[in-house]
Amino acid sequence: MLVVLAVAVWLVAKRPAVVSSILARLPFRPIANITADVRDLETKAYGFIRATRGRVGVVIACEIVFHAASVAEAYLALCLITGSATLLDAFILDTVQRAITVIFRVVPLRLGVDQFGSGLVSEALGLGAALGGTMAVVRLGRTLVSMVIGLALLLKRGVTRQST
Repeated sequence: MLVVLAVAVWLVAKRPAVVSSILARLPFRPIANITADVRDLETKAYGFIRATRGRVGVVIACEIVFHAASVAEAYLALCLITGSATLLDAFILDTVQRAITVIFRVVPLRLGVDQFGSGLVSEALGLGAALGGTMAVVRLGRTLVSMVIGLALLLKRGVTRQST
């Protein structure tokens, strides 16, 4: 996350036309013809970011808080399950879970994949495969509770809009 954040800050500061420069170097004519459109999009995006600098800062702060809370959640779960935990173990397990979430996005609720992957990593950390599977089930429970709350809020909003 820190690397992505550093790259984003560099991009905003330098405003390089990365994608359009790559497209301009390609030998294919159909792709090269859209280079000007892509460059225009890049210019507009950088202009928007400069015009709303305060909002970008809020988004960055929210991202940092989100990742810190995620590691804290993993640490708390590890402490409650095992009785003791290290912040490094929580960080590693959370990082693996994030990677699994991104890579296996097409698997509904990452059923089985998250349990298996977290089990492998927790085994490698010397914590036992069962702990990783348990952590994955805890995350699945949190996801399901969040989905139910979101669905209830969505339904409530839909009912409220229909009655007005």
